[in-house]
Order: sequence, then structure tokens, then C-alpha cells
Amino acid sequence: MAVVIANTASLTSNGLVLVFKGVNIGAVSKYTINEGQDMQAVWELGSITKGGGADIIHDTGEPFEHVPGNSTGFKIGFTRGDLYTARLNQVFGLNGVAMLSQQTTSFQVYEVSTAPDNTNNYTRVFYGCYLSKADYTVEANGAKAIQVSGEITYSRYRFL
Repeated sequence: MAVVIANTASLTSNGLVLVFKGVNIGAVSKYTINEGQDMQAVWELGSITKGGGADIIHDTGEPFEHVPGNSTGFKIGFTRGDLYTARLNQVFGLNGVAMLSQQTTSFQVYEVSTAPDNTNNYTRVFYGCYLSKADYTVEANGAKAIQVSGEITYSRYRFL
């Protein structure tokens, strides 16, 4: 996938640019992926637990172990300088969508990482994506830049 760097005077300390269907979303100043997993405690009912080749003594009511539970998160967060003519919902193909609650179709996001020496490259595809948050911040001091923060909720991802 060819990535076209935007022709602007802005500068970021990384080379990360989000692209959706060939359209630049913007030069990214912050990018996070949030995924977690709940851990469920298995509680001790007696004072001696059998297993593992030895008797393990626990206090009654003490957690014996933790086991994986439901996965949580599934969010991609990003902040970009608002340097482009298309609003955030338009670059994600949500034309005609004024409010996030009007989304009816999911989209895919590709994260493409290319190292300078062309090693350790990867592409990760996020499926079942919806824009779940859009914040516009205008400050009267500092760099006087308009920052747009967004959050995408996804169902799953796979590495290609």
C-alpha cells in the first residue's frame, strides 16, 4: 500500500500517517490501541487444594488462581492536526453522517508499519470498525492548532 505524505508545513516526530481508502486522515501525533482481558478469580472453598502433585494449603475464601475471562477494550485512539479539508467522519467514508449514532456500516482499518531498513514490517487489519468518538479541540494559546481526537471501536484484528 503506497502512503502519500501530506504536503503541509506541519512536522511530527514520527512518520505515522493514517490513511483510509487512499485519503490522508492526517499526521498523527498520538496513536493508541487498547485491548485487555478480565481475569476471573477461582475461590478456595476448603483449606487444602489438591493438584499439581502436591497439596497446597490456602486460607478458606482465598483466591486459588485466576483464569482468563472476557476480552475488553477493542479501541484505537488517535489525535491528529486538523490540516485537511475533509472532516473526520468524511475521511472514514461516513458521508451524510452528521452524528456518530447514524453509522450503519462498519469499515476496516489497516495499520502498516515499515521499518527504515525494511525489516520487521507488518500489516495489521482491524475488522468491524466504527467511529465511536470524535473530539475537536481549538486552543487560543500555544501553537493555535486545531486538534482532532477520535476513537474507533473494532471487533477483531489479524496480522497479514
